[in-house]
Amino acid sequence: MAFSTGAVLLLAATVAAAGLPSSRISGGENADIEDYPFVLQLDFLSTSGNSWSQYGGGVLINNFYAITSAHKFFESSFAGVETARVRAGSSQRNSAGVIYGVNTISIHPDYADDAERDADIAVVRLARAVDFTDKIQAGILYTANSVIPDNAEVTVVGWGNTGSLGASPSRQLQALTLNHINQEVCEQRYGTGVTDNMICYGILDTEERKSPCFGDAGGPVIYNNGVIGLISWGQSCANSYFPSVGTFIPAVVDWVLAEAS
Repeated sequence: MAFSTGAVLLLAATVAAAGLPSSRISGGENADIEDYPFVLQLDFLSTSGNSWSQYGGGVLINNFYAITSAHKFFESSFAGVETARVRAGSSQRNSAGVIYGVNTISIHPDYADDAERDADIAVVRLARAVDFTDKIQAGILYTANSVIPDNAEVTVVGWGNTGSLGASPSRQLQALTLNHINQEVCEQRYGTGVTDNMICYGILDTEERKSPCFGDAGGPVIYNNGVIGLISWGQSCANSYFPSVGTFIPAVVDWVLAEAS
């Protein structure tokens, strides 16, 4: 279904976990954009100005606006709004789909105030309206005060590296099912740097080496088909002691709505 221009759909979290797509990024499985039509590729122009390449993920939230990680716009590879764009509607990295330029970028005012990647979210206004199709749709964001049960299944999606050292980005969209990690457990493991604006997820203390990796940041953390978080950071890739950490959408959604109105 298509959503009207300017609309942002919101979802209040339920108290019990429910099923997600069975897709299993590092340790992930191939996925189709039609199953995640709100997922975007964030592209940056090379420093030479000769080529564009996927550098992270994003989430389309209405016809004109998307969200992604704020930290992407503080890295040396970003040289201004004219050097950023998004690709929608493609399962393949750096090919197919529809390209949209970027008009403005708004960084959350609390970004990095209390921790290195606190409130790690940016609202991006696109240069033209998005036409919705079966492969391009707006994502549903969780409302403020939504909660997610410990150990509930979440899915992360992206084109990032498929392993840690020496790995390359995935050509095909990847999806991976992980578990929501209790906030206190996450804080204990890291010791510092985890705030209430963050959500933790992973598979801990096992031989399973599965997590988002380099190039996945800005993509969604999905719970019951709604976007509960954005991929943000972690201690290396596929580390079973340290959870992956994302931006917790319910903590920042009111700001997102104000920026994307």
